[in-house]
Amino acid sequence: MQKCYNNQNCRLVLLKWRNKFAVGLVMTEWFLQHVRLTAFSPLLKALRSEGSEALFEGLTGIEPEFDEKRLQGGFRRRAGVAGITRFELLEQLHRVDLTMQGPVDPLAAALEGRVSEAALGNISNIQEFVDAGWPLLDQCADITRLALGALLFIPYSSAEDAYAELSRKIDWTTARYPKTKDFMLQINYPTVVEIQGGIPLNRIFSWAVATARFDPALVIEPATSNEVWLQLTIDINTDVKNQVVLRQDDLQEIKNQFIRQAIGMSRGLFHD
Repeated sequence: MQKCYNNQNCRLVLLKWRNKFAVGLVMTEWFLQHVRLTAFSPLLKALRSEGSEALFEGLTGIEPEFDEKRLQGGFRRRAGVAGITRFELLEQLHRVDLTMQGPVDPLAAALEGRVSEAALGNISNIQEFVDAGWPLLDQCADITRLALGALLFIPYSSAEDAYAELSRKIDWTTARYPKTKDFMLQINYPTVVEIQGGIPLNRIFSWAVATARFDPALVIEPATSNEVWLQLTIDINTDVKNQVVLRQDDLQEIKNQFIRQAIGMSRGLFHD
């Protein structure tokens, strides 16, 4: 595997993103707070040993500040920070996750107009993360399943404004507004990826109006304060029942679907 840090297109260097994403974002557009790419393998260790030591630096362009290993369970977690962004490469039995996460408390910066300090960009920038993180798969053995997760938000100074925007994005909630005090909706609307004779693709998304406090555990509280956000959690994944090893052209088709579906779902659209 060619080391990704020799290829500028492969690097997840957020320092160059900060100014780029500070322009043109509006309050009705989703900010990107958290993105995760996951590969699953039937093998106990999803990553090949050769080349794995340099993988974190190759993907992110930075050295890990934290490297934790446990003999049991094949656990290893490497993490580091570049600018406002935290990267994590997590190995567990049968899976490996690459995560990019923005600031822990983005709301104040977002409401004050300091967007470059509040988020990783907008939903359209998810393609850059997927493109940059995709070389991770070259280091994985026998991939049978992939997943893409994202946490998006729009900050508001009041719950009323958040619910009003929600009613525009999901028009059938209009009748419940403005009496709604708390809201959370989760839907899985699966489709099929036309590879290997057809592999089911789960498209799970959750809408919520929540107190504007980011918890890494994604704990949601009712929106009762003057600082709230409209939150959308996306999880797109190939079905767990698939045990066929995915070919390179299969992976590319899934990648295209991930990007297309994530952007579409953020707009309330489902592409079959």
